[in-house]
Amino acid sequence: MQLLIAATRVSDGKLRIFREDELTADVALASSCLPLLHHAVTIDGVAYWDGGYSANPPLLPVVAASQAREVLLIQRV
Repeated sequence: MQLLIAATRVSDGKLRIFREDELTADVALASSCLPLLHHAVTIDGVAYWDGGYSANPPLLPVVAASQAREVLLIQRV
């Protein structure tokens, strides 16, 4: 099973996708870090916020990383 976690780089707003071998508690925290509520999370000297600011959800990286024929997206309103 593959797991991708997205975070937004604070310096330029670009998306970063963290793969299975990069996952840490800081990656999970950065992925859910809302700028108005929390300080950015620093990973390897780079500050990150919630991945939803640059891609919510990051569909192209998910599809590109997968060998599945279908992707199921559930959007909660």
